[in-house]
Amino acid sequence: MVIAIIAFNVAVQHYRSDFAASGASCKVLPDLEKVMSQFHESKKPIGLCCIAPVLAARCLPGVKITLGKEIDEGGRWQNCGACFAVKDMGASHEPRDITEVCVDDVNKVVTAPAYMCSTAEIGEVFDNIGLLIKRVLSMVAK
Repeated sequence: MVIAIIAFNVAVQHYRSDFAASGASCKVLPDLEKVMSQFHESKKPIGLCCIAPVLAARCLPGVKITLGKEIDEGGRWQNCGACFAVKDMGASHEPRDITEVCVDDVNKVVTAPAYMCSTAEIGEVFDNIGLLIKRVLSMVAK
């Protein structure tokens, strides 16, 4: 079984999509959108962390994702506005803390906030991504 794990990097915001500049009206590179759609249609698990869940929000209508919390909490979630942008794209946003992931069993998508938590220690991010991978791999057995 093939799975996809898409992690955060600047490329997600600036090169794979124009989310950083365009927010909810962003576009995703056609090749990436095609691959994500093919994975989805083939019922292959997809895992995304940090800002990468915006790709699922754009490519998979009605998907359930997380980018973390929807309120700033004194600087802990500085990019919480992105949560509302994905809702504007038609995704369902589920607030999650750094110790949690969001699982969309219907769409076989698992998302984790990771570095969307501005105050997260590297060990917390490591554990969060580890949980994401564990949940994605559990979907392979289904």
